[in-house]
Amino acid sequence: MRDRGEAPCPCVLTVVRQKLADLQDQLRRLERVSHDLESVADMEDALPDETFIEMNPYCHVIENLRFQGEATLPR
Repeated sequence: MRDRGEAPCPCVLTVVRQKLADLQDQLRRLERVSHDLESVADMEDALPDETFIEMNPYCHVIENLRFQGEATLPR
């Protein structure tokens, strides 16, 4: 561009706008993951007592989420 006597500003602004849009999209996705993780963390009060936990070889929180469909765990 410079060799042709053209200013790179329009090209740079296009790249900046695309990067900004990508960043905003990523922030929205992170916000959803954050909300889902908060939902999981809030399940502490719903945990069964220690005896139940010791007798079952699976994570009660994950099983509870799978059946209730309350949150989507990040993959």
